[in-house]
Amino acid sequence: MVGLIRDRLGGDGIVVGDRADTDGRFATALGYRFALVFSGVTTEADLPVEPEPWLVADDLLEVVRRTLA
Repeated sequence: MVGLIRDRLGGDGIVVGDRADTDGRFATALGYRFALVFSGVTTEADLPVEPEPWLVADDLLEVVRRTLA
């Protein structure tokens, strides 16, 4: 899966997800940044998490806004 994603999208990107144990590890395997969102499983009370996110936000819209700012 990692090879397919990197072949199609390149070596730079952001994985956005609500689980550090799956989404964060996938980002690490890809060499991408990981943005953790609190729109699902993980909450602020769960911090800190591993792998450490590049960005923590309430939802995807906040990730987009902060990334483009």
